[in-house]
Order: sequence, then C-alpha cells, then structure tokens
Amino acid sequence: MDRLLGGINITTSIGIRDRAMIETAYCCALRMNEMLKLTIFNTDFDNKTIRLIGKGGKERILPLGVQALKWLKEYMTKARPKLAKDVKNDTLWLSREGKPLIEITYQKMLHYHAERAGLAGRVTGHTMRRACAAHMLKNGAHPVAIQHMLGHGTLQHLSRYLNLSLNDLQKAHEKSTVGR
Repeated sequence: MDRLLGGINITTSIGIRDRAMIETAYCCALRMNEMLKLTIFNTDFDNKTIRLIGKGGKERILPLGVQALKWLKEYMTKARPKLAKDVKNDTLWLSREGKPLIEITYQKMLHYHAERAGLAGRVTGHTMRRACAAHMLKNGAHPVAIQHMLGHGTLQHLSRYLNLSLNDLQKAHEKSTVGR
C-alpha cells in the first residue's frame, strides 16, 4: 500500500481524489460498487465514520482511519469542488468531467497507479479489500470485527481473505499456549 500510495501526484485534483479513494477503499475494505455508490452525505467527519449500503442492501457504518479521514477531507474541501460541474450532483467520487465515477474509470485509475508503483497486475479493488482483512487479522483484529467490516453474513466467507502462513499459525499457537 505504501508503494501504491507514494506514487500518486497529490498536487492535482485528480491525484487528491485518487489518494482519497484508495485510502478509503483500503481502510474500510470496500467493494468497488460500494465505493462508487457513496455520496457526500455518507461521511461523518465528527464521528470518523462512513455509512454505506452493501450487498443485499445491508447498511454498515465503518470507522475511518486517520489517513482515510485526512484525504477525504482534502478531497471534499479542495479537489471535489473543482471537479463538480453540476451543483446538484451529490455523488462523492467525480470524474474529470464532473460526472459520477464509473467502474471502468475506477479500475483504470487503480491500474495506472499500480503500474507506476511497479505493481502492475497485482492491484485491484478486491486485492485491497483482501489486504485490509489480512492486515487487520495479522495485527490482532477479531475475526468477527473483520466479518462486519467486509459485510459478510458468516465467518465462512471470511476464510478466503485470511490465508495465514504456517509461520503466522505457529506464532499464534506459541503465544496462546505459553507454558504448556
């Protein structure tokens, strides 16, 4: 993620938008369609949360990390007003033309930044979602919390995101069976 984010030109409105999108998608483990359906009303800066409607019409309220919050504020105050051509448009993510961002544009944006970071073919919206889940688990998040973040109905669906290495498993085992 550091390599991907580090190469974004944040001196332009599009660069600020891209940084905010990637930070938000990763921080909240959002699906592409969840990202693209966000409006300017979904973010609660005071409570540091984002509200969205996921698969099956399920509402989730998710915490926003420090970087996602920072870049969303930057986007909302500096970049989005420059991109917005239609004052009535409340879609959060806007194209250069001021229209709601669509899937192909989002995918091209990820591909462009991945290629510049030397990660071509390795970054998609889904890989960022999986990386978020794996990083949360590795850093001690409870699987049920991750399940909620991802919007999964059961822990069974979580297993595909959480490919633990044998080394991770051995460390967890040693930590939890100390003295036995």
